[in-house]
Amino acid sequence: MNIMTKEEKTFETETGRKWLQDMLGTGPVTVTFTKKDGETRVMTCTLQESSIPEQHRPKPITEGQEQRKRSDANLSVWDINAEGWRSFILANVTRVEFSL
Repeated sequence: MNIMTKEEKTFETETGRKWLQDMLGTGPVTVTFTKKDGETRVMTCTLQESSIPEQHRPKPITEGQEQRKRSDANLSVWDINAEGWRSFILANVTRVEFSL
């Protein structure tokens, strides 16, 4: 198991965001972050398409369709335990755990 903490990685940078998205794309990742209300949350999540139920997978953008605005401050992920899309603020991530 690999663990990355806030002190080791700044997740809100472009490089940190890309790194985290790459890890999420390979399989489950446990992310610990501070919610807006100050509560600590631990979430097992992924962006690996095969782990997301087909009816909840992002749809490809078709010609003429506007792409949804994306915030560089937040990251939307599939919460494996809640079986739904959730998001967190990258600056509030304090720990990331994953297995290679």
